[in-house]
Amino acid sequence: MTRTVCVVSVSRADRAMAAVVGRALDEAGVSTLAMVVDDPLGPDSLIEDHGVRTCRLPAHMEGDDTAGLGRRMGALTAAFAGVLADERPDVVVLTGDRYETLAAAGAASLAGTVIAHLHGGELTLGAMDDAFRHAITKLAHLHFPATGAAAARLIRMGEEGWRITLAGAPGLDLLMQAPHRPRADFFRALNMADPGDFILATWHPETLTTDGGAAGLEALLTALAETGRPVLFTGVNADPGGAGQGARIRSWAEEQAPIHLIPSLGPLYAPALAHAAVMAGNSSSGIIEAAAFALPVVNVGDRQKGRDRGANVIDAAADPAAVRRAMTRALDPAFRSSLTGMANLYGDGCAGPRIATRLAAEPIDDRLRRKTLQGEELTA
Repeated sequence: MTRTVCVVSVSRADRAMAAVVGRALDEAGVSTLAMVVDDPLGPDSLIEDHGVRTCRLPAHMEGDDTAGLGRRMGALTAAFAGVLADERPDVVVLTGDRYETLAAAGAASLAGTVIAHLHGGELTLGAMDDAFRHAITKLAHLHFPATGAAAARLIRMGEEGWRITLAGAPGLDLLMQAPHRPRADFFRALNMADPGDFILATWHPETLTTDGGAAGLEALLTALAETGRPVLFTGVNADPGGAGQGARIRSWAEEQAPIHLIPSLGPLYAPALAHAAVMAGNSSSGIIEAAAFALPVVNVGDRQKGRDRGANVIDAAADPAAVRRAMTRALDPAFRSSLTGMANLYGDGCAGPRIATRLAAEPIDDRLRRKTLQGEELTA
């Protein structure tokens, strides 16, 4: 009997990962469905473009305050439960650490569905996502961490070693396999003139700090303005405080030149990383994907604190002087040259087939479903 696997994508941040794993499962002969939550920033079709059968769920956005996000989490739990009841998949694949992903994990657990978890074992100490990720780990039956350090953390959390497959980051598969897009074609696709050496910036709220990361954002904006460089600024995600910080970025951009606000780069993200002079902000893509391009990254504040990172990442406190120093170093040609040939801690761009191979063959039995702590024996 052919098994069915549902791959969940809750935002633009995990679209590439879901597309990669969904396509790899299809190629392995597994019946695959992608459950995709619409992005509040606008429509996208990355997963459908990769030939994966897709069921779309409304975004259910009711504001980004804690009450609004709580209602959204409840609405998404109900929506996921409905799809799971109709499709009755054998396995649900979840990525990372979002509260929307925890909603899918809760629905899958109640449905008795096996959960496979990507990017478990990582740390982001400045965001509530850290706790969501670890909660999903304890609900999951199979783990596909991206780094050796993350795999070791899963063991320390009590997860049994046989459940863990070191896969790498599936989001790198698309980046490393994509054909090079010339700079002129990239800016033509954005319908803008080439502004010269630009900084790619992304900022998201720090959901576990008192000010939500506002000080870090102001430090970043100050440093960006002082460089005088053109900036491509992508959109803020749907976290508490995201709307307010997005408005602050738009207000700042109106007083600067040349700043280009682009809510989502979608398939143009890889060439953006390839052609940028520096990436700045606090996005996980600065830690994971930017390393594939040996791109210098200025990582500001605590949102990514604790996450494994490579030599291309320069950490800066939420202070204008600290960010200014980090930006100066990142823009130094000698620093960029020092990164030539660097390895990416997050893998080699072949994660999708590794994940699909195990999901296609793993026996779905009582041993898989009945979890215990590493080293503990089940007793009658």
